[in-house]
Amino acid sequence: MIDPDQRAQQLAREHPASSELLLFASGLLKAQGAIRAAELSAVAPAARPLLEFCAEKGPRELAADAREALGGGFSERVRAYWETGEFDYLARAALAPYARVLRETGHSPERGLTGNCVFCGGGAWISSRIIPPGPGTGEGAMRMLHCALCAFTWQVGRIRCPACGEDNPEKLPSFSAPQHAGVRVEACESCKTYVKSIDLTTDARRVPEIDDLVALSLDLWADSQGQLRLGRFARERRLPQLGELLLRRPQQIPLAAEPRLPVRLGQHDGAERGAQRHAPRGQGGTALAGPDVDPLPGLDLDGVHRPEYAIGGRMTGGPFHG
Repeated sequence: MIDPDQRAQQLAREHPASSELLLFASGLLKAQGAIRAAELSAVAPAARPLLEFCAEKGPRELAADAREALGGGFSERVRAYWETGEFDYLARAALAPYARVLRETGHSPERGLTGNCVFCGGGAWISSRIIPPGPGTGEGAMRMLHCALCAFTWQVGRIRCPACGEDNPEKLPSFSAPQHAGVRVEACESCKTYVKSIDLTTDARRVPEIDDLVALSLDLWADSQGQLRLGRFARERRLPQLGELLLRRPQQIPLAAEPRLPVRLGQHDGAERGAQRHAPRGQGGTALAGPDVDPLPGLDLDGVHRPEYAIGGRMTGGPFHG
């Protein structure tokens, strides 16, 4: 994988519709990279440049939260997130570099939480598919989960729901869209949870936490189908990712159809075998909104969004309420 900041810059050039979000992600990554904290009590003071960046460049809700944090009390928020895992976007963003240094240096986080991650107790939020290491490993791609806090990765079964353990391939469909090559939704019909999966076997330049942002419309479609993203299934109940603040109120994201693309979504079986099928369709054969639409160019991160969607040239109400 390439450097996440470089990938964000590259995708911003290639996907103008998502450029503002990607450039915000790039700046946030740089701010995180400047955080140096040898102990938990040093995280909040070291994160002041990160708070200043979010206050200036972040979406309106996040910017307001960052200004409040700059006014005081952020140390308590950081410690509260570390001890309880209760969702706090800014606290997690500030703690991520600290948690990753602990993991890389082999120091125990002494956090006391029991999430998916065996190192820090955090929650998995995205999946990737990689080529198995070593010669003679022609058994297909390895499926990895990624921790939202310390970035630890671990292998999980390809035919197994990471939320409930369901292993019946008939209940584990995967969905993809032509305009989002290498990204797919891996769903579970038993617990109604899905995980976003980034394919690194066909393009090693992809960075899961960055490429995820280009395909937020897949999350919108999954939500419209009653699916809850993996990070929201566990303790935090929200999307622990850079796009969370936009997806929390998805009706604020203006979307436009791409008429040159097929208005349908490919479905594959959980074992990656069998013929390709089509995703469910709405009444009258109209494709369900979501992966067939992308954010309009010039997506306003300051909160000025319109609550409708342009689907196939007609305006409709957003499929979510929030």
